[in-house]
Amino acid sequence: GAPVEASSRVFGSFLPCAQAAITVIRLPAMFPLKPAEVECNKRMGVSEARLRKWLLAISAFLRNQNGAVVEAVHMWKKNIDKEFEGLEDCLISIC
Repeated sequence: GAPVEASSRVFGSFLPCAQAAITVIRLPAMFPLKPAEVECNKRMGVSEARLRKWLLAISAFLRNQNGAVVEAVHMWKKNIDKEFEGLEDCLISIC
């Protein structure tokens, strides 16, 4: 049969007030030789175009910066922080 390919996932969640954003970065077994997949399960009031821009930036960062996953998650958090600047303190968790 065909070989089964393992992968790892990095989840980032951001919970401002009553809204949530969950971003998933899937790392294939051959990462960084194969690209990571990045998706956001919830938009939380951000325009589709802006969200797409953020996800493409994370994907490009992972491809071009030696696969620095933690730095990619920090970049995502900075984008969200800028978007919701001035709102109440929020919780971010990485698991």
